[in-house]
Amino acid sequence: MILPHGLDEVGEDSAMAVRTAERCLTATDLMTGETVYLGRDGGWTRDRARALRIDDEFTGALHLLDAEARGHEVSAPRLAEMV
Repeated sequence: MILPHGLDEVGEDSAMAVRTAERCLTATDLMTGETVYLGRDGGWTRDRARALRIDDEFTGALHLLDAEARGHEVSAPRLAEMV
């Protein structure tokens, strides 16, 4: 499996995930054109305060792959730093 950003597959002997600054997954809602964020429940929310906080590269890459597969709901998914 090829992961974005040059990440390798994680096996049983892998080191801990690489910590990064807190990020959230953001995208554009296809129905409304509004910016939405991946929520803690796996759904999309317009409220950034309810966004899932992602703090390691591997988790971020997996959520990004999942969002790209949900192209019938959103477009242009990307990871953004929480400010």
